[in-house]
Amino acid sequence: MKLFAPAKINWTLEVLGRRADGFHELRSWFCKLDLADVLEAELGPSSLTVKGPFADGVPTDASNLIFKAEEMWREAGLPSLSIAWTLTKNIPHGAGLGGGSSNAAAAIRGMLKLAPSGSLNGFDFTSIGWEKLGSDLPFFLSPFPVSLQGGQGEVCLATGELRKDLILVKPKISLPTPAVYQALRAPSWDESEKNSSLDLPNSPGPNHLEEAAFCVEPALKDFAEGLREVAPFQMTGSGSAFFAVCDASESAELQENFSSKSSWVHSASILRGTR
Repeated sequence: MKLFAPAKINWTLEVLGRRADGFHELRSWFCKLDLADVLEAELGPSSLTVKGPFADGVPTDASNLIFKAEEMWREAGLPSLSIAWTLTKNIPHGAGLGGGSSNAAAAIRGMLKLAPSGSLNGFDFTSIGWEKLGSDLPFFLSPFPVSLQGGQGEVCLATGELRKDLILVKPKISLPTPAVYQALRAPSWDESEKNSSLDLPNSPGPNHLEEAAFCVEPALKDFAEGLREVAPFQMTGSGSAFFAVCDASESAELQENFSSKSSWVHSASILRGTR
C-alpha cells in the first residue's frame, strides 16, 4: 500500500496571545501542497525504513511519529497490527512544512485500511486525541486542502480554496519549533475577545512567528532579506522555509537565482478539491 503525505504551508499565521494553559492561541490558514513524502505499508515484522533526499536525521526508533501513531492506535483498543513501513522523505525537516505530522496522518490512514474487515465497526475515532502527536495532525487527517485552523492549530474553523503556484526555498538552517515559541513575546489571550477574521485572503501573510524565529537564528533574517529583494517571500510555520506565489516562468527564474544560495529550492502547487 502506498500513501501520500503532503507538505503544508501556513498562508497566514496569527498568534492571538498566550493562553492560561501556557500554549498560544493561533489563527492560521493551512494549505496542503503537491510536494509529498511517500509512505508504504504492508503487514509484516514491525519496522521503519527511511530513504529519499531527506532521510538523514529522521529517527527510525519509537520517537518517530509513525510509531507513536501506532502506539496511540493500540492504546485506543483498536486491533493490533504489525506493519513494515517504508518512508521516502521528500519534505525537508526543520522547515515548517509539517512533514512529521503528515507522516503520522498517513500512517493512521494506512492502519485504517489494513485493519481486519469489520473490526472497526462502531468505533468512535473522534474519541482519540490524535492532536497529541502534533497540533498539525488533525489538518492532515481532514479531507480539506485549505482550512483555517484555530486553537494550537488543531481546530478547523473554516475551509476555502486557493489556486496558487509557489516556489519554496529553505536555507541550510533548521529551526526547532519549541525554541521559536519560547522566544515569542505574545500578550495574554482573553477567550472573550473577538476572534480574528475568518476570511481567506488572496495574498499570504502575516506570520507572527517570524520575529521570534529571527531571534533564535539571526542568520535567518539575513536570508529572508535576500529573498525579499527578489520576491515577496513569506515564512511558513516556525521556519526555516519560505514561499512566494509565482507562475511557471517566474518559478524557473527564481530557482536559478536561489539554487546556489540555499540548500533546497522547489516549485509546488496548493492542492485543490477534497482528498
